[in-house]
Amino acid sequence: GLTIKQLAEELNTSEHALRATINQQLGYRNFSAFLNAYRLPAAQLRLAAPEFANTPVLTIALDLGYASIGPFNRAFKAQLGMTPTEYRRSQLKT
Repeated sequence: GLTIKQLAEELNTSEHALRATINQQLGYRNFSAFLNAYRLPAAQLRLAAPEFANTPVLTIALDLGYASIGPFNRAFKAQLGMTPTEYRRSQLKT
């Protein structure tokens, strides 16, 4: 549940300056895309790890800061071309 306001406060900067940095200097189209650049690789690691095989996808999404499963599924599919469940199946097949 990290917000741009919280991050700006933590970094002791304004929201405007942080947005400018995220968009112009780092090249992300918005704060969500910036967060997804960190959250989605973490999700991939968990979904592919045998020790997380019985952890529900929703739990993984919530643990990584998504408020619900819908935005997580959409971001994951947009980035990887498959749903988190499909990804898990492809990685854990024996």
